[in-house]
Amino acid sequence: MSVAVRKSKALLQDQVLAIRAALGLSQEALAQTLGVSLRTVVRWEEGSASPSPLALIRLRLLGEIHERARKLFKGKEAEAWLRTPNRVLGGRPPLERLRAPGGLEEVRDLLGRIEWGTPT
Repeated sequence: MSVAVRKSKALLQDQVLAIRAALGLSQEALAQTLGVSLRTVVRWEEGSASPSPLALIRLRLLGEIHERARKLFKGKEAEAWLRTPNRVLGGRPPLERLRAPGGLEEVRDLLGRIEWGTPT
């Protein structure tokens, strides 16, 4: 394995761990959110496998959601927003909604509406 491939795998491994830790998700919750198996997430974190192109897109979207929430809500308020039931999301917290089909896009869109001042 070339040095570039090893660095790329290590970077992905760090990215998976960082996003999961930032959102306070278990490996199982991350797997559910991304639509992959628990074993797949474990292999990513061990560095023995890399995300598929689709999983990589969803992982980046999840990271974007976290960053956007942090910018909009500042510090601990972002984590509180992600865990607080939201009527626009059917009374579910954004982190819970992320795990449903289409949830990543729905939460991202809600953050965009909040950013533009039109959350409902």
